[in-house]
Amino acid sequence: MDSLVDFGALGAEAVTVSADRRSVSIRLPSPTLSEPRLDMDRSYVVARQRGALNRLGGLFGGQGNDQELYQLAVDKMRDAAAADGQVLELARTNTAAMLRGFLGALGFTQVDVTFADDPK
Repeated sequence: MDSLVDFGALGAEAVTVSADRRSVSIRLPSPTLSEPRLDMDRSYVVARQRGALNRLGGLFGGQGNDQELYQLAVDKMRDAAAADGQVLELARTNTAAMLRGFLGALGFTQVDVTFADDPK
């Protein structure tokens, strides 16, 4: 599961450059979680416990569909990432580091990065 910071909606008010062009402040939207994705070529059910009725259905050609299990896995990944918070914190840390490196290479000596949900 990934997290992301959407730069697409940034307006001119999100970036403030000092008069001497040595410092810059950037206000970004809060990181969000992307949709979980399962690699269907590498995902499989490790063990399956089947009751008597399932086995009887198997005699008549009924094969279980794992789609519900995959959806349950996606839901659990989403819930765990949201509850943990580390994925979103990593997005903050990595985004701020990337911007400091990029803007530092452009000559800015002071780069302040804040996010919309940061405490004021």
